[in-house]
Amino acid sequence: RVWMKHFPESSRNAEMPYRTIYESLQTICKKYPDNKAIYYYGTSVKYSELLSLVDRLAQAYEGLGVKAGDMVSFLTPTMPESIYSLYAINKLGATPNFIDPRMDINRILDAAEGVHSKLLVTIDIAWPKVERILDRLTVEKIVAVSANTSLSAPLRLIRSMTTKTPKIPYSDKILSWKTFMTYAKGQQITPVPFAENSVAAITYTGGTTGTPKGVMLTNDGLNTMADSFVLSGVERGPNDRFLEIMPIFASYGIGCGVHMPLSMGFELIVIPKFTPDQLGHMIKKYKVNHMMGVPSFYEQLMHSKDLWDVDLSHLLTTGCGGDTMNPGLEARFNKQVPDNDEAEPLHYHLLQPRYGVHLRLFRFHLLYGKDRAFLHYQHEFLRRTRPKYHPQ
Repeated sequence: RVWMKHFPESSRNAEMPYRTIYESLQTICKKYPDNKAIYYYGTSVKYSELLSLVDRLAQAYEGLGVKAGDMVSFLTPTMPESIYSLYAINKLGATPNFIDPRMDINRILDAAEGVHSKLLVTIDIAWPKVERILDRLTVEKIVAVSANTSLSAPLRLIRSMTTKTPKIPYSDKILSWKTFMTYAKGQQITPVPFAENSVAAITYTGGTTGTPKGVMLTNDGLNTMADSFVLSGVERGPNDRFLEIMPIFASYGIGCGVHMPLSMGFELIVIPKFTPDQLGHMIKKYKVNHMMGVPSFYEQLMHSKDLWDVDLSHLLTTGCGGDTMNPGLEARFNKQVPDNDEAEPLHYHLLQPRYGVHLRLFRFHLLYGKDRAFLHYQHEFLRRTRPKYHPQ
């Protein structure tokens, strides 16, 4: 296993995790109860509060009849309710089926019906699509949630006055999020125990070569990937901020954008709607310490005027995946440094000098060992410099 040479000696013989992703979250919430876990447009949620929200949501899903083995489909972007649901449904032993809301209605129908969904949770602005396939959906209930749900009351009021949303005909079958939460009766729920290769979530491929295919993400794989980051020696602190811009309906988004940073005790900056031209502004605004992105994001970042004359020393790690990093982009973004004489030869990837700060750019691949998925990436430990960014 050649990738193991990139891990510290103390981590090479670490045992692989045998737990559910809910159990992983539970562990970190108890370890850092007072640390911030979620930041969503001015609203912060501590890790202790996160666990309480997840447990209450599990009660609501159970109240609607969700049980081990069931499938719950989601037509939502990355938002607090989607993240809470990922772990709440895992606690019950059921599986969330994340569908890209941008898909056409026939593909949405195929994805929801293909797994025999018990429930469908949809963001309210996607209701027009759901309405068109309503007579063909066999789900027992539909729950509509707004992206404004977790906002502070003043901001929620402002958003409701400035944002047009479709009118939804609520009924016994079509529930608002507020009504849905009344199904949480305070009942005690014993988490379903870990089972090897049990599916924790389903996402879908992009469909560039045909019909999108379901990707089954297991508790084993998600936890092993998260643990790989923890054990790798990445410079980090429990109060570090992680910019979550990858969609939860993508495997990359769930694994590297949600579960990994929460497993490390980071504060997750949740952005439900993201465009690459916002990246520089967000890094500057939120003083981000860590982030994951696709190659095109870094192309945009290199031309971002928002980072002119900005000290980027707070940005500790950047990750790239989800697509091929072509040699031209990599050459522009990185400065290749030859291996040195250290005991462990490492592959060095530095941000261009014109950015004024050396960053670790991880290029990673999901490798498969015996019944486990390993996150392998090239990394190195460098002393960061702290000059400001001056574009050439």
